[in-house]
Amino acid sequence: MTKPILSKNAIECAKILFKDVPKIVFFDCETTGLAPDKGERIIELALSVFEKGELTLNTVMRFNPEGRENSEGAKRVNKIEDAELLNEPTFKSKAAELRAIFTDDAMYGGYNVGFDLKFMKYEFENAGQKPLPPLTDLAVIDPYKLWENICPKKTLSDAYKVFVGGTLDKAHTANADILATVEILFNMLKKFGVENDSKTIAAICGGQAPSSSTKESAAGPI
Repeated sequence: MTKPILSKNAIECAKILFKDVPKIVFFDCETTGLAPDKGERIIELALSVFEKGELTLNTVMRFNPEGRENSEGAKRVNKIEDAELLNEPTFKSKAAELRAIFTDDAMYGGYNVGFDLKFMKYEFENAGQKPLPPLTDLAVIDPYKLWENICPKKTLSDAYKVFVGGTLDKAHTANADILATVEILFNMLKKFGVENDSKTIAAICGGQAPSSSTKESAAGPI
């Protein structure tokens, strides 16, 4: 496990965007392929958890995929060699710890985060943990969906260039992707005049915003 370096700008953006959100889990997965139902696995997971805008967890984990090779297509994107994962823990060995973070009442954030949630759902189930609720029952903040509803589909790198400026360094490393997502979201909301309110954003993204009772139950420490 390593601790990523969050940019000052990403932290400040999150403080403004999520100051009234009890808990939001920004995360990004790097995987061996595209289809968890066909045995593809998570090999890297970056997590940044904010509670009422304050960063409470910030980490990157890698996992041994238990014999599943990183496909050539995935390797070209995530640049992770199979040999780098041999001494890493399995997802199963960390599943209980992670499921305690991925609570049903949390809000979730990421770029095209439905892909990542699908993988987490399969990994938790394979590890014998309680399954995550369906995506439609989760509160989701997704700049990809936000942009999709306003502009044609674009990649994370495209969104970064338009809404933040410059080139996204280390695209498709899990940590770089979640940092970029927070900065994109902050600037996207300003550009399109979208109200800075978690319920409004989640509704646009197609997810469910937390109720007041959900907020109260999620207010405690992770």
